[in-house]
Amino acid sequence: MLSPALRRFLPYLAPYRLTVLMTVVAALVALVGATSIPLVVKAVIDGPISHRQPAGLPPYALLLLLLAGLELGGNFVRRNYSVQASLRMETDIRNDFYAHLQRLHVGFHDNWQSGQLLSRAVADIQPVRRFIGFGMVFAAFFGAMWVAVLALLVRLDWQLAVVTMVLALPILAVSRSFFGSYAAIARRVQDQQGDLTTVIEETATGVRIIKAFGRAVTLRERFRGQAAGLRDSNLEAIGVRARTSSLFTLLPNLNLAVVLLVGGLAVQRGA
Repeated sequence: MLSPALRRFLPYLAPYRLTVLMTVVAALVALVGATSIPLVVKAVIDGPISHRQPAGLPPYALLLLLLAGLELGGNFVRRNYSVQASLRMETDIRNDFYAHLQRLHVGFHDNWQSGQLLSRAVADIQPVRRFIGFGMVFAAFFGAMWVAVLALLVRLDWQLAVVTMVLALPILAVSRSFFGSYAAIARRVQDQQGDLTTVIEETATGVRIIKAFGRAVTLRERFRGQAAGLRDSNLEAIGVRARTSSLFTLLPNLNLAVVLLVGGLAVQRGA
């Protein structure tokens, strides 16, 4: 089920449903190619290599090249068309947002900081485009790949499937911890960007008044303080991303190492 926030963006994706459909089909083609390659390698090891029949290798080599080409082509189409759909959707959202701002009463603009509105119109729409074009697509793609690989492991060796499911739990815990801590920082950065943009816009448009009343030093110190706060918040966000990225790299590799260890011991026992 999609959250209410995501459902609000579906009308903007509707005009590009064919592009989105092509992205989904390409992702499925790439997924089929990626999950079929290990099965072909298994067939090569159990067939020509085990039976000392090198003449039987060329057909498998051609099949592997075909599957690799399908995966490459599917990934290219998926990335290319997902970016196109997200960029066009971002343009539509931005146009509607600007039109909405222009329809609002003048009193609304008197009560709102201009920098906050500018930040909402520029900085806040870009994450929506990145999520639709990359985050949502990659989440669906790798989620489907994980299910497909898990199904293959269940078919090959249920013990490896259990190991994989258990080792995925720390990744889920790290993900929940990351989103819990990063959401608060991202919101603070969003507000600080709006405040800093307001100072810049007001200073640029009222530079003559500021000089006339001798308030340049006050505005400069205000800008420096808010810029320093925004810098500290961004550095804090970078630290959270860096620590989490390291864990996201470490945990899957540990998962792979344990699976190889358990599978290698099973091969050694003749299982």
